[in-house]
Amino acid sequence: MIASETALRAAADVFERARARRLSPVDAMRAALRELERRRVVRLPKSGQALLSPAVLALIGGVLEAENLTVAEVAKQGRGTRWSHRASRVRDEAIYLCRLVDKNVSFPTLGVLFRRDHSSLVAGQRSLVRRMETDELLARRIRGAIEAVERQRESAKAKAGGAA
Repeated sequence: MIASETALRAAADVFERARARRLSPVDAMRAALRELERRRVVRLPKSGQALLSPAVLALIGGVLEAENLTVAEVAKQGRGTRWSHRASRVRDEAIYLCRLVDKNVSFPTLGVLFRRDHSSLVAGQRSLVRRMETDELLARRIRGAIEAVERQRESAKAKAGGAA
């Protein structure tokens, strides 16, 4: 499904307004996805089923926030500029981490969010893995993010175990 530029801008605006109201990245992302569904760009699952897990939504929001980027900025179509290279690098890192956190999240689902097709996302992942083999700083940053996610999971399990 190809999204219209207007629908994507509207979803990005919804996300930015939600973040300005100090909603969490997860809730802001949900609001943006609901806007895309309202405009019939995506079809969200029935209630009770999540398109993207809260962990994945939080991870995407966290990666973008750490780099001072928005979903709209990394979803923007553009080539050959220093800015577009930065946006694609951050997008590739976010997608790589999302796929590690939730093996069930599909490239087509992430493609709708980032306005890319499946093959572009797969190529980006291959490129990121190759860069990680030669760029120790990048590999260390990705490992740090993975460790942070694992600590968050363990903390959530401990809270759930303590509440039972």
